Amino acid sequence: MVGHYDQTILRDAREEDKNARAGLVVVVPIYPLNGGAAENEAKITKAMKGEYEWMDFEKTNFAHVVKAIQINKSKIKYCWMLATASTEGKPGSDVYVPALIKYLQNEMHISCKFDNSHTIQTVDDALITKKTKEEVESIFIEAKKLGLKDPQVIADCTGGPRSMTLGIFLACLDGKRDIQFMGTHYDDKNRPGGPTIPMITKFSVKTIDKEE
Repeated sequence: MVGHYDQTILRDAREEDKNARAGLVVVVPIYPLNGGAAENEAKITKAMKGEYEWMDFEKTNFAHVVKAIQINKSKIKYCWMLATASTEGKPGSDVYVPALIKYLQNEMHISCKFDNSHTIQTVDDALITKKTKEEVESIFIEAKKLGLKDPQVIADCTGGPRSMTLGIFLACLDGKRDIQFMGTHYDDKNRPGGPTIPMITKFSVKTIDKEE
């Protein structure tokens, strides 16, 4: 087996529109909360109700998620939001999904169907990677049932734990679907900054005959 990849950088709106997909998988991160316990609990309750006014999505670690969806706006029909699952006393990123969806609908005017039924238990990295791969593969099956062809679906691997990123890569290594990543520039001190640079990576895997 030999592997190869091609990478496309989307530098303007024309390139974004040209490469937009009908189906998108994105990872939802944990929103940064800086208040006390009671204040943070109240904010989480608001987010679960879809109240996003207190949240600054585009100036936090959610900025890349908004951008990842926005660049597919012209063609997107389905968006699967892969979040970490809440446990007793430990909120996951799933609590922020209702507010994020409302924000995307009301402020960004994204009219696709959002699916927030896929969550990952954060136990350990090995299990997270395995579960993420399985969930993403199940999403690909759902996409086919909805009438989407493999090239119409793309998975964004920018956010979330590194083990989730690995799981997304493993689910896409067959080369049937591309991976999307929100890149950035770095200054002379290696600090990220500047405008987001969307990148699309396509894998191709070929089988070669080995000489005896």
